[in-house]
Amino acid sequence: MRRILLLFYLLTTCFTLFAQQEEALVKLTIEVRDSASLQPLADVMCRIVSSKGKMLSYKIADGRGNLSLTAHQEDALVFTLIGYSKRKINVADIHQTTNQPAIILLSSKQVELKEVVVKLSPIRKQGDTLVYNVGSFLQKGDRHLEDVLKKLPGIKVSENGSVSYQGRAINRFYIEGQDMMGNNYTQAIRNMPINAVRNVEVLENHQPIKMMQGRKPSESAALNIRLDKNHKARPFGEITGSLGVKPTVWDNQLFLTQVLKHSQTLVSAKMSNTGKDLSKETKEHIDVYNLDAYEPLPQGVLQEDISQEALPQERYLQNKSYSAGFNNIITLSKDITLRSNVLLYEDHAGYNQSTTNYYGGLTPITLETSEWMKQRIFRIVPTLKYEENSTHRFFSDELKYSFGRQTTENQVVTNGIGITEQIRIKPSYIKNYLSSSFKLGKSMLQIHSLLRYTDRREELSTASDSLPLYNVTECFATRSTMTRNSITTSIPTLGNDLDISLQAYYRNNSYNYQGDIYHRTFKLQGEPGYTWKYTKQSYVSFGLPIEWTRISLSEKNNKLSVRNFIAFKPYLTLQQVLTSKLTVNLSSSISTDDNSLDFYALKPLREGYRNI
Repeated sequence: MRRILLLFYLLTTCFTLFAQQEEALVKLTIEVRDSASLQPLADVMCRIVSSKGKMLSYKIADGRGNLSLTAHQEDALVFTLIGYSKRKINVADIHQTTNQPAIILLSSKQVELKEVVVKLSPIRKQGDTLVYNVGSFLQKGDRHLEDVLKKLPGIKVSENGSVSYQGRAINRFYIEGQDMMGNNYTQAIRNMPINAVRNVEVLENHQPIKMMQGRKPSESAALNIRLDKNHKARPFGEITGSLGVKPTVWDNQLFLTQVLKHSQTLVSAKMSNTGKDLSKETKEHIDVYNLDAYEPLPQGVLQEDISQEALPQERYLQNKSYSAGFNNIITLSKDITLRSNVLLYEDHAGYNQSTTNYYGGLTPITLETSEWMKQRIFRIVPTLKYEENSTHRFFSDELKYSFGRQTTENQVVTNGIGITEQIRIKPSYIKNYLSSSFKLGKSMLQIHSLLRYTDRREELSTASDSLPLYNVTECFATRSTMTRNSITTSIPTLGNDLDISLQAYYRNNSYNYQGDIYHRTFKLQGEPGYTWKYTKQSYVSFGLPIEWTRISLSEKNNKLSVRNFIAFKPYLTLQQVLTSKLTVNLSSSISTDDNSLDFYALKPLREGYRNI
């Protein structure tokens, strides 16, 4: 009986303890808000801490600042959120009604983060983009972008300022993703202060036309210059100058750039009389990946360059040279830009030399020659380009005009007999290139059209004070009208594109030297081609262009000769990516073309007082 009473007492005591514990648990519904705006705060962490300071569990508020939890009366709740002061509340102090949650207010505060030092790798890979950290390649004495580009692995800068990557010329030069310079980017790489550049990005296998990305593989890369954050949205540049006396020499330059979100402007100017060649600052590089936009200018007859010495021209040339460039691009909408470029070059140069030769023997002879040369060059090239580049349409039209004047004077005195030569050259051309691509269902249509008119006039005048043979005045005139138009359709076939293109080419060159000679060329070409992409960057491309050519050579009213022929130009290109660092590219082609001279004349042509 005593054991039964003891067991009953123990059971009664346990039930009482369990009831007390159950009564000590509290179910809470809480809403956390900002103390100033009273707006709900999401992602607030609520820790449930015992009376001894031990964390029992935690909850995180939802997007509306709400959370539900269960805690004991003697527990405490600790609320934390980045940017807000920590708040601790005892469960016993929280009061809530039946249908309304308890409101907890947190006060905002500034949080001072610890200093973090980030060390960037000199070269890092981001997909098809290779990023060079410029600061890792800087050396003492580096001033401009060109100085660092020459040090970057895989990148080469040639003497004329053109840039290549892995042996291939780049197909675009971007500044913060915008093609402001076109093919005249030498101004930027030779004048942009290197402290303004943060990274140089190489966009490998870059396809500049958005709607062709993923459909038309590209073997070339593009360069994108990323500026330091302190040089964005404000003008920056540099002005340098130097002056010397006895003799008076000067070498000055100006560079100014402003890169905004919707526009970019770059101005460069140089002037020097130290013998430097500034013409390369304004020369346009050939886009070898878009030869539809290129046609060589007709060659002239007379010599244009006066530099004939083996020494560097800074050692002997006396000149006053000026070059300037104005470049601007405006973003009209997300995919539309308007670009304008103006290039200017002027040079006044000259030098003189003298030689004395002694010939011995029975009749000694002394031959003394003194020569001086002068040259004046002026060239201005304005360009205007409109481009729409979206994922469903591409349209680009570029209008360019070039105007130039050049005069060269040469005087030679040999043993007292003098000959004077003067050359005048007036080259000019106007060119328009239109390119468009758009989708027709699943197919794609591309149109290219180049139209150019060239007028080059040359005049040679020679005079002698004692030899009538050298008293000559001759004029040469070369005019050329050409157009190249092509249309290409890309039809999806077996998971890749079958390309079918038609091209019409016409050129009419008129040469005038004591009579007009006309050289006309007309070509029609059809080309089926297929590109098989079996991985993202590996592909085989082949085609069989068939071309019909008609060439005629005639005087103004007299037909001299006509030739017609058909030529085949098969080609094959293979690119295979073996590893992330090794790619093999093989290409081959064979073609037949008319190997015609650029000039026809019925009489010998004089290139100078010495040469015919």
